[in-house]
Amino acid sequence: MIPPLLKKDSFLTGFVLGLVLPLVFYGIVLLIDVILFQLAHVHLTREQHYLYLLSIAINLIPVRYYFVTLKAEKAGRGLLLITGIYILTYFFMFYKQ
Repeated sequence: MIPPLLKKDSFLTGFVLGLVLPLVFYGIVLLIDVILFQLAHVHLTREQHYLYLLSIAINLIPVRYYFVTLKAEKAGRGLLLITGIYILTYFFMFYKQ
């Protein structure tokens, strides 16, 4: 079911997965938001930048999978690193004092 490449315990695997997964999920959520707006004139979130934060949160699923199920520490650390970078970038870009 899961490709053998994703089962490797390597930092690079976790880093690349953590980099790509939120981008793909953001595209899906944005598409749903556009369709919902065209059909019902309603957005998924009040602010557009909340979609970024929602797409970052999808990384929690593979983090749990790598740390708990596979016991793959290196891949989990790669995922956590890129997730932390995404979160810090989000708050630096959108946090207003």
